[in-house]
Amino acid sequence: MSTTTGSETSHLRSLFTAFTHRLQPILTSGLPPKRLAATCCVGIAIGTMPLLLGTTLLCLVIAAHFRLNQLLLQTVNYLVYPLQLSLLVPFYTLGNRWFPWGPPVPDDLLHAVLIHGLGNSIGLAGWLTLKAVAVWLLTAIPATLVLYLLLLPVFRRHCA
Repeated sequence: MSTTTGSETSHLRSLFTAFTHRLQPILTSGLPPKRLAATCCVGIAIGTMPLLLGTTLLCLVIAAHFRLNQLLLQTVNYLVYPLQLSLLVPFYTLGNRWFPWGPPVPDDLLHAVLIHGLGNSIGLAGWLTLKAVAVWLLTAIPATLVLYLLLLPVFRRHCA
């Protein structure tokens, strides 16, 4: 049950509008809509990569190399972190099924850690991560292209 009144809601909405109005020039930094859409798409793609550590550093390198907006790329990367966590299990599962190479990775990796020790399981987790990244590559490239085509008209309309 909400206890906010209409005037409080209106005040919050005006604060949000003022905040986004001041933040938009910082995030867009004069980039054309194509570059903004590309930066957001790259941030989403890298942000959903099934690596728990390293996406921030990867975004730093990619933004420097391709001269993308660093602030926007890292912001998008961090905003999709919940999506990254929710996609870990599907990527790991598909990677284990689609790529049968390497040592067999048990479905219950935690159980394997308890039985065989942490040393053997780190190698298994590495193989599983490699397979998950391979699945991510196969799915992220077409998904990023589709997302770019969807975001481009939005940025053209709002940031031109």
